[in-house]
Amino acid sequence: MTRSPEFAIGRMNPRHLKMLDFSLQGMTSGQIAKELKMDRSHVSNILNGPTFQHELAIRRSSIEDQMDTQIANTTNEVDDTLRNGALAAAEKLVGGLRSSDENIVYKSAESVLDRTGHPKIMRQEGGSSQNIVILTKDATQLLAETAAALQKEKPPERQTVSSESPASQLAT
Repeated sequence: MTRSPEFAIGRMNPRHLKMLDFSLQGMTSGQIAKELKMDRSHVSNILNGPTFQHELAIRRSSIEDQMDTQIANTTNEVDDTLRNGALAAAEKLVGGLRSSDENIVYKSAESVLDRTGHPKIMRQEGGSSQNIVILTKDATQLLAETAAALQKEKPPERQTVSSESPASQLAT
């Protein structure tokens, strides 16, 4: 009658358990034999036996599960850190709309529009080019809503956004 590997697992002695640890560390049968002062062929027979192979597979699976969990946790932490950084950057960028410096307000407005799908357009006149932003109805509404939200937080020193002309152009 042949015994299943599951039955024999409990019968592994401490030396076999050391062999498992060494094997999981990537040591070869020759290295394990030298470390435990055993004959290499005897170590190879144990390492290739069904009981040892079964226990080795279980332990490898457990280690892989732990590593997968650790990678998933690290990935989630990185995602959270990047998301928090992006929110802080967006708050800083939108906060630039409150500045008393018109250049900062313009650059902030341009960046907000660019990051929300309203890119700059290059216009060339007589050999020089300049960036312009065409304010569509959506872009104007976005800036007006942002300005309104900022006014609720802290009234700006001056109004920097106008929604009167949806096709107005801002030049740098």
